[in-house]
Amino acid sequence: MTRPTPQHRNDDEDELRIRWLLRYLRVQTKFDTRVKTILIASAQEAFDRVDDLASNSTFSAKVRSAQIRMVMKELSHILQELFGEILPVIRDGQRASAQEAVEAFAEQDDDYLRKAFRETSVRSGIDLDRFIAGQKKSASLHVVSAIRNVEQRKDYDLSTQVYRTRRLADTWVRRQVTSGILRGDGAKEIAKSVRSSIRPATPGGVSYAAMRLGRTEINNSFHATSVALSQDRPWVEGMVWHLSKVHEYDDQRVPEICETYAGQVFEVNHVPAKPHPQCRCFVTPQLEPFDVFARSLTAGRYRDWMDNAA
Repeated sequence: MTRPTPQHRNDDEDELRIRWLLRYLRVQTKFDTRVKTILIASAQEAFDRVDDLASNSTFSAKVRSAQIRMVMKELSHILQELFGEILPVIRDGQRASAQEAVEAFAEQDDDYLRKAFRETSVRSGIDLDRFIAGQKKSASLHVVSAIRNVEQRKDYDLSTQVYRTRRLADTWVRRQVTSGILRGDGAKEIAKSVRSSIRPATPGGVSYAAMRLGRTEINNSFHATSVALSQDRPWVEGMVWHLSKVHEYDDQRVPEICETYAGQVFEVNHVPAKPHPQCRCFVTPQLEPFDVFARSLTAGRYRDWMDNAA
């Protein structure tokens, strides 16, 4: 199902990274900004609610259990609202990243297609602009189907994923509150601790869980759309797996699965799914040799595809 990567016929690695990965990263940056805004607002609301509770009660060792229940009831509501706001942001990011995959695919093979039409002496009545327009229309139709394919995985449901992540965040915050009360911290200290646990500037905790979930899902949509587009095009031989630069090779550890995928060309129907959360590796289409494509085009072998896409 895979084979070693030949020298890429279209662009060098840096150009591919700019054309594909940076498109995805633009979507992720917008997602991050929206989620950080939600996190900051939720962190301040958590501080205010804990502070208000404390002003009407006494935080002491004698009532630890009741205090924890009281505080966590309020904070659980806040976390529920927080992740409720994040869910539509993730869905927006999925659609945006899928559309960016469409644009990246179109940009990569438009040049190839136009070159083929320009250099093919026998046009067989094929209209170049119509062919290109059909290719882009077909690509856009795959946005919806690609996202649907992601959501129909047996182990996948975005709402369930959000719920699980919220429960994880809830547990993490509860641990913070419990530790503070058991240490005998005052109300202000506990409120500040809770606010810090939600703010995006704090490593780990709620912000990490939210970012990890969203980034994973929007990247999965980008990946799934890229694969779906490759399956639709008869001139794509396979998909090349490119390793993200966040991976660092180290002879002293077991390589991650992404590192075993790197440099392979997968058959279009057997491209692996993203193997771990927040994976920034990306795949690009490996096109037919130009002379083969030109002969097939001239012989009319792509006419059915063009007629169906137009």
